[in-house]
Amino acid sequence: MDKSKLKIFIPLGIIFIFLVILMPRNSKFPYEYRKGREWKYETLFAQFDFPIYKTEEQIRLERSSNSAQLIPYYKYSEEIVARNIRAVENLKLGNLKSLVISEMKSIYNKGVLPDESKRLKNEDEIGVIYIQRDKRASKYPINEVYRLSAAQERLLQKSTLYKKE
Repeated sequence: MDKSKLKIFIPLGIIFIFLVILMPRNSKFPYEYRKGREWKYETLFAQFDFPIYKTEEQIRLERSSNSAQLIPYYKYSEEIVARNIRAVENLKLGNLKSLVISEMKSIYNKGVLPDESKRLKNEDEIGVIYIQRDKRASKYPINEVYRLSAAQERLLQKSTLYKKE
């Protein structure tokens, strides 16, 4: 080999060896994790979507187990309260009107739920529900909230007691 070729190959060889030394030996996943443990880093997204297939039996079991753990969540509607109180104000009830309105406000303040339309199987086990008023949800014991039929019954009882006096 002649000296001019050696002057070119020696620096290229040194650069090649230097680059090989600087390159990492093995690629490493930048996160540490263990199977069954909580992921403690920022959200990690897959580069592609993939379906998770479940049998009808698995779906049914998941739905039943989720409904067993469900705590009911209801939204308090000021519109319904105002509409029903306006309807009573338009009735000709005489002295009874103020009693009915105050009793309705008291009943609605605690909350009124439909009788059986969304009655939960394990309602007695749950013992509590959440009621959202404005933008806050509060926890209430289920036995403090009226069912529609119980609210109507209480209103009738109060009005008949008032008539007897």
